[in-house]
Amino acid sequence: MAKRGKSWNRRGFLNRMGSPDRGWYYFTIIRSSEREWFNAHENAHEKRYLSVEFQLADCNRTISLDFTPYEEFETRTVREKALRFRKILDEFFEELEDALSWMEEASDDEEEKD
Repeated sequence: MAKRGKSWNRRGFLNRMGSPDRGWYYFTIIRSSEREWFNAHENAHEKRYLSVEFQLADCNRTISLDFTPYEEFETRTVREKALRFRKILDEFFEELEDALSWMEEASDDEEEKD
């Protein structure tokens, strides 16, 4: 898990090495900040920024998702978007597992007949 205050990124391939299909993923969280001076009598205020990107490619298709909160009040919206995305992927994985098991059962039935 990334440490607070550090930028982070991850890249990798979706398929095993040697596969002709070189699907890939890339996601990054870039953290930056700057000090804002309102006047000489006040302390500096730190303004923080995030750039958050998720990319996924397979075959000739690529998707890019932007999770960047452009203002501080958008952090809740971005968090909810990421949670929905995780829920969608979890649901997809469950359905895929069920479909693959169903397909494998058919090949097991064929082997028993032989």
